[in-house]
Amino acid sequence: MVVDVDPVAADVLGPGSDALFAVPHAASSAISVMVMMVVRLLMTFGRHRRRVGSRPLRFIGRRARTKGVDEPPIRVERANTILYCERWRECVEFYGNTLGFAVSFENEWFVEFSVAGTAMLSVADARRATIAPSAAGITLAWHVESVTEARARLVGLGVAVTPLARRWGSTVCYCHDPDGHRIELWTPGD
Repeated sequence: MVVDVDPVAADVLGPGSDALFAVPHAASSAISVMVMMVVRLLMTFGRHRRRVGSRPLRFIGRRARTKGVDEPPIRVERANTILYCERWRECVEFYGNTLGFAVSFENEWFVEFSVAGTAMLSVADARRATIAPSAAGITLAWHVESVTEARARLVGLGVAVTPLARRWGSTVCYCHDPDGHRIELWTPGD
């Protein structure tokens, strides 16, 4: 708020005069209402009792953003997992023909498959790549329409698949690609 003060009147009244802090009546009323609201808000901190059973549980709280970062988080528009395979040709055959994923890009040592929506899976020939192959610690987990049907299809094609199991409220089974990457197929409650 900007208040015009007559410099002549302020000089006449002298230093420390209240004329410098003169506020029109409407503005002073608005200020006092805002002050009362802030005081009431501050008085409520710590006075609320926890409600039990009326709010959903929050297992994971909001994470603090990195200090000094004012930009929005990175927005991923497409995800691509790249597997570096020693048995490249067999893996290309497995993902393309056995699992039936459509090829979205390929060259002589790299094939990209469309898995779902904007999720891609690429298979790179490890002999041509600068990254060493490793299947350790990798699981490709895919939510499928029916894990029972997907498992039956893979077993019918000669793929070694684990029996159906219940984990985390879902029905799951596991298999491995020719290079040893673990694949988890799951359906909630199937």
